[in-house]
Amino acid sequence: MSLNAQILRALAEGPLRLAELRREIGGPAQSTVRGNLTKLTEVGALQKQTRNNGSSVREYELTPCGQELLLAADAVELHTGAYCHAFPRTERELARLTAAARQAHRAGLAVHAGHGLNYDNVLAVARLPEVEELNITAFMNLMVILVPFLLMTAVFSRITILELNLPAGNAQEPQATQRFDLEITVRAAGIEVSDRQGGLLRRIPPTVSGQDLAQLSELLQQIKARFPDKLDATLLLEPQIDYDTVVQVMDKVRIARVIQAGALQPAELFPEIAIGDAPMDSVKVAENSRVKSP
Repeated sequence: MSLNAQILRALAEGPLRLAELRREIGGPAQSTVRGNLTKLTEVGALQKQTRNNGSSVREYELTPCGQELLLAADAVELHTGAYCHAFPRTERELARLTAAARQAHRAGLAVHAGHGLNYDNVLAVARLPEVEELNITAFMNLMVILVPFLLMTAVFSRITILELNLPAGNAQEPQATQRFDLEITVRAAGIEVSDRQGGLLRRIPPTVSGQDLAQLSELLQQIKARFPDKLDATLLLEPQIDYDTVVQVMDKVRIARVIQAGALQPAELFPEIAIGDAPMDSVKVAENSRVKSP
């Protein structure tokens, strides 16, 4: 709180002599207090009077103007909107701010300034010696409103990364006996589940709504029960298979939803998936051969 504001508060209880006033406000230097009393008297906030007991002791008391200042506030904020709108031609508005700041300071008020200030125009206002504080709460209020709004309207995407084992073009398969190689071929006409060595295990036709993923999951669970240590599978796709179908099939190959202890739990099937292009459908090849034959 400025010294002028302290003087006004101390005199709110009634007239005081200079010595009494100094004690009330913490004992600053007498010359300093006298200078502030002179300024407050000049602006009409204080007046001197002589006690009624016939002595020549002079006292200071608040005038109606001083009482209004005391009731109004301890500080005044200069509205810098017109100054900001005039930027960069701010000489006239800056002169008005300077005069207002000096008048408020002489009246014992702390001087603040704010509204529309930014990095480009704030320097001249900040250099005013009477300005004690720059008000940026308008910008902070904007942030308080804007951040929750952005969080509420944001769209969050969940991205799952699957590790795929893509076969190299020149990879040589090691010789193995009685090896089970699971292949799932996704075609527009349905899903084929095969053993690369033993041939087709089952062809699952599509339903009205799309591929029969429930039957695929049931078959893969049966295969997993026969080969519990097997973790890899090869997924072969026709070019026209859409992305959503690929993701759904991969999910069914990786895990199954089973009931354990009365609750639905994920069970691992074949998490190590390699992806490739599906070979031409043998049924279509045979049909094309009949059409071309004489």
